[in-house]
Amino acid sequence: MSLCRRCSRVLLWASIVLLPALGCERTQRRLEPPEWRDDFGSSLDTDPISERSVAEGQMLHRRTQFEIWSGAVIPTGFFETNRFATGPGAGFKASIETSKDVFVGIEFDWTRWEQDEGVSTLVGDPPALAGLNPDQLFDQLDRFNVLLVSDYDWTITKSFIQEDKPLKVRLGGGLGATVVDGSIDPLLESQAEATGGTLSIPTQTYFLARIAASLRWQLNDNFLVFTSVDYDFVAPFKTDIEINKERSEVSGDIDFGSVSLGAGVVFEF
Repeated sequence: MSLCRRCSRVLLWASIVLLPALGCERTQRRLEPPEWRDDFGSSLDTDPISERSVAEGQMLHRRTQFEIWSGAVIPTGFFETNRFATGPGAGFKASIETSKDVFVGIEFDWTRWEQDEGVSTLVGDPPALAGLNPDQLFDQLDRFNVLLVSDYDWTITKSFIQEDKPLKVRLGGGLGATVVDGSIDPLLESQAEATGGTLSIPTQTYFLARIAASLRWQLNDNFLVFTSVDYDFVAPFKTDIEINKERSEVSGDIDFGSVSLGAGVVFEF
């Protein structure tokens, strides 16, 4: 009888000690954010602190992006003459996330401009020929750009049109070089050849600075679409010409700057 009483006491003591511990194991801990209020005393909505909310707000995913775009490139001529016609453009960018929503990478792109007001179009207008601008020596040109770029993504909304398809604004810029490969106006070239000489525009390299903005819609974890606008500042404004293989600087300046309006796709990993 005494042995039974002792066993009952042991079981009762064990149940008192172990039941709270078992209960604690079953209870999932959850951290609730503090209640914040605005200047008028109204409660501000805050999400519970969870693994997902911390990941979205703080953690670095180290994403890699590859994007391609095409569009129209408009000559600006903000600083010097530029009478080229708006032309097509296309480009490719590869970048990696170095900190939360900050991407660093390299970009290559191309554009072609044609000159609609070249020397050939002014043969019957002597006054216009007398006031010829240096960009009118060109027939057309190709611009090849390479830049080191940095961009920052700002999420406007986490769900645009559909759930979990965020809409973002990207602001960025880059520094690099542009290579201008132009061809001389055909009338000037034929006149030089008629006298036994040669006339050409050599390939030239310029400094390039770019500022850019885009609106980006993420359709899934690996694919985005976007529209963009960029401004390119190109310097210096000088250009050279080769007469009978001898290079000399053209009198007058050309502004090769431009504004690009484009759209494209992004592959993200």
